[in-house]
Amino acid sequence: MTAEEKFRLILKRYLPEKSIEYVFYILKEKEVHLIITKERNTKLGDYRNPFKEKGHRITVNGDINKFEFLFIFLHEMAHMNTWILYKNRVMPHGQEWKEEFVKILREAVNLKFFPEDVENAIIKGFLSKKGFTAKSDDVVKKLLRNYSEKKSTTVEDVPENAIFVLKNGRQFKKLEKIKKRYRCQDVLSGRFYVAHPLAEVVEVHEG
Repeated sequence: MTAEEKFRLILKRYLPEKSIEYVFYILKEKEVHLIITKERNTKLGDYRNPFKEKGHRITVNGDINKFEFLFIFLHEMAHMNTWILYKNRVMPHGQEWKEEFVKILREAVNLKFFPEDVENAIIKGFLSKKGFTAKSDDVVKKLLRNYSEKKSTTVEDVPENAIFVLKNGRQFKKLEKIKKRYRCQDVLSGRFYVAHPLAEVVEVHEG
């Protein structure tokens, strides 16, 4: 088995079948190092531009379902395309990034990568003439969660001021929402963190 065949098998574990060759081509053409990480509570993915001898790097959490994985990858791919065009001269989620993300999502819709309900939400929330907002992103991500084999509780489901436990055993008190994430306090250390709304929770203790 060649190295490319082995890599395709790895991608098959994390991506919808229809998208594997598309993603494989992007990674090979742009020489992108894809890093599949363990659960992260503050983000589902990120992009890092070339630095010194390292090329483009995209990381995506490996504990999410295949459609979520693809959507996050496309989000980070838009960051990569924006950096290639503008380097660091534009805002991370500014108009230039939005335009790139819309182009990518339009192609993904045309190639039928997502289930029909998710596809319709992308068309309505991202591809309409009105443009898209953070709310559009939230709507799509909530729909994507429905395709996980196991229905889970996430940070956004936890009542404010309740204590929740993550899969790694750490306990936090959920505080107020700050933009798209939630401010939380580590019960043991007292330190404050921000948690991604879709981070999985294994226990909730209210009151």
